[in-house]
Amino acid sequence: MKDIVGAIAAEQQYIQDRIYNGQDVSIYDYLAPCGYAILEEYFKDKHYYQLAHCGVQQHECTPATAIPEIKQYMQSGTPGIWIPEATEVFAWGCNDEKVNRDLFREYNIPVYDIPANGGIMISGPEDIGVCVIIPSSIGVGTSHILGRLMEFLNERNTNDTFVCDGNDILRNGHKFIGVTQNHLDNGMYVFWGHVSIVDRTELVNTLCPPVTGKTPGYIGDVFTRAEIITEIKSWFGLE
Repeated sequence: MKDIVGAIAAEQQYIQDRIYNGQDVSIYDYLAPCGYAILEEYFKDKHYYQLAHCGVQQHECTPATAIPEIKQYMQSGTPGIWIPEATEVFAWGCNDEKVNRDLFREYNIPVYDIPANGGIMISGPEDIGVCVIIPSSIGVGTSHILGRLMEFLNERNTNDTFVCDGNDILRNGHKFIGVTQNHLDNGMYVFWGHVSIVDRTELVNTLCPPVTGKTPGYIGDVFTRAEIITEIKSWFGLE
């Protein structure tokens, strides 16, 4: 039986004994009584536990209200999660000067700029945008979160092939998840992600053709919006 709480305490005791007390000890001897013989399994469970207990609170928001509030929480260093509810098609931007904003205005599609680097993502009521602020000390980054998403996607027995490609996840070669991040000076980590549930290929090719060569994709015929949101919230101990 694994005891992650006991294992975390045991790791701290190991650090104290080896680093500060100068003892010649092995971390395996400390973790074994808590059910861990493989370090990779321990650190994976440790990250899972810390994410679920780092004080993330969910915030109700729309695309228009989310960014100002997120900026406040970034400044204050307060954990939180935002999954905006939309009523219209819109776009997430990254202050990218290459975006033809006049064209977006012609199509009546508002662009909301997030304070991070990246491209532009067209979204709407059916899709998922998410921002999470957590302490950097947990040691979780985009690779961890994309890994969690990959585990979830592969749990369902489908004929699809899911691949992580940089900061994107591709389904059968088509991009349907894109992410970016911030590491803040106040010790907080910010994750931004977008999941395309429905096919917006035509609109993407018209307004912001991909510059990376990745064809737009979607996932709504395999997973519902609600299923993916429930999975993401569960990582932070939220129902």
